[in-house]
Amino acid sequence: MSVKDTRINNLGGVGIRVATTVGGVSAAVDHVNISRVTTGVESAAGGNTSVSNSIMFAGSNGVLASANGAVMTVANSVMSSNNVGANASVSGATIALTNSDLFANNTAVSAAVGSNFISGANNKLFGNTSPGAGVSGTMINE
Repeated sequence: MSVKDTRINNLGGVGIRVATTVGGVSAAVDHVNISRVTTGVESAAGGNTSVSNSIMFAGSNGVLASANGAVMTVANSVMSSNNVGANASVSGATIALTNSDLFANNTAVSAAVGSNFISGANNKLFGNTSPGAGVSGTMINE
């Protein structure tokens, strides 16, 4: 699936959710602006999601990997004014961020015990109530 050059606003649910009950599914999200939703982009059961050049604003989660095996990669994007900017919410979930900005979130990044959080070490965090992450998940700086 591919979503490009799109604006998603004011939904009562998830902006883009990538999930399947059998096998795997992938999605590419590029130049998308998502605001005022529960979660901007979610990679759930069987999901492998790539987000680039996008903005996730004013949600519960900017990006979310919500299932064991779910993978979320984010590049050149902004997560701002969310409860959690980037969230690997369960064991086995993976989020990878590179060259992205996390601004004015309550928590910049959250990683559950047993999850993986990979940083390109070129992300920018500013004005978040808490930087988050830490010892609960595995944090790798590359």
